[in-house]
Amino acid sequence: MKIIKQNFKGFLVGVIVTALVIGSVFAAPALETINIARGGINVLFMDMPMELVDDQGNPIEPMIYNDRTFIPLRAMMETFGFVVEWDSDNYTVYVIGHITAKHILVETYEQAEVIQLALWAGIDFDELMWEFSIDPGTAMFPGGYTFGRGEMIPEFEDAAFALAVGEISEIVPSVFGYHIIKRVR
Repeated sequence: MKIIKQNFKGFLVGVIVTALVIGSVFAAPALETINIARGGINVLFMDMPMELVDDQGNPIEPMIYNDRTFIPLRAMMETFGFVVEWDSDNYTVYVIGHITAKHILVETYEQAEVIQLALWAGIDFDELMWEFSIDPGTAMFPGGYTFGRGEMIPEFEDAAFALAVGEISEIVPSVFGYHIIKRVR
């Protein structure tokens, strides 16, 4: 009987020690304090207030998590005029400050339609650009114009930034005429 009591006592001490050790291991993460702050956080860049909005114009609030500030990348970059593109195939975010685009500028919508049909038929964009574009800048910038946000007329700029590299736009009207744009870079 004495041996059974001794073994039972040793077993009981082992269970209690194991429970204390395991309990403290699992309880430790529950004791960590996480501080999160949202709302009413002002963002200043070079002492200038920034208003961060999403692509629908809704305000985006930064968040502070354990004393570190997190601001959504797209909102921050677009505030500075950069374009943010997401490549879901490669899980890559591209931040683009400037793009390069070529265009064919003509005077009438009908001329632009004929050129668009020629492009759909497979005729080379550059060949059509050199033959039909009335833009005098084409000779100075044969590789296309490189520009960032706010540097071109809005119609041209919005259409060019909306294109993927290598993509050709629909007909884009502007005060200068009718553009067919190809994004190069």
